[in-house]
Amino acid sequence: QAPGLGFGPGFMASPGLERIAAALAQGRPLRAGGVWGSSYALILAEAVPLPALLLVPQPLAAEEAVDDLRCFGLDPVLYEGLKHAERFRDGAIPLLVAALPAALGEIPSPESLGHHRFRIAKGGRLDPVALARTLVDAGFERAASVERPGEFAVRGGIVDLFPRTADLPVRVELLDDAVESIRTFDPSTQGSLAPVETLELSPVPESAPRRAPRVDYLPAKAVVVLREPEEM
Repeated sequence: QAPGLGFGPGFMASPGLERIAAALAQGRPLRAGGVWGSSYALILAEAVPLPALLLVPQPLAAEEAVDDLRCFGLDPVLYEGLKHAERFRDGAIPLLVAALPAALGEIPSPESLGHHRFRIAKGGRLDPVALARTLVDAGFERAASVERPGEFAVRGGIVDLFPRTADLPVRVELLDDAVESIRTFDPSTQGSLAPVETLELSPVPESAPRRAPRVDYLPAKAVVVLREPEEM
């Protein structure tokens, strides 16, 4: 189980930092008081091992926390849903910042994602009609041009789609049902960017259970930090 660390108001002496680091190294939960302003960010930078999840009460506080943490040399990522939950679990994000309402939002479980995962590979086969049906069942929207996560378009032998866990949309070019190429593209210009050999998707049907305990997405030995826990 990940240890929890609650920060309330006044504490900043070096021996205190050492006690926090020692407690977390032993996997013990603790609470630090007397932490004013952005000093919590210094504690995270100096005493809290990564990976870590920082939970704050409200969205504005999460945005402020990202700025505070960057001032102390950290590279936090603001949680925006499944994409960041998966990357945090897989170790691609060492420090995740989330507002409590966002963290409590419903996302599919890792088991459900794995069950519905499939791969599109260059040189493989793809039925665009079946893919479109699968995407619609998973809540994707058909669009004239794909610009946002959760959209897709089918135009003849071209399939554009923007996976919810991706940073860029992809364009799959087909010859009949054979995959000739897969490339990322710029959603603003629709211009192709880089070739991709394989694309993995997990289009979970909207009828599938969507509530996953957040502990399912915590990396091993992750530290959970609560800022102002009395406001949560």
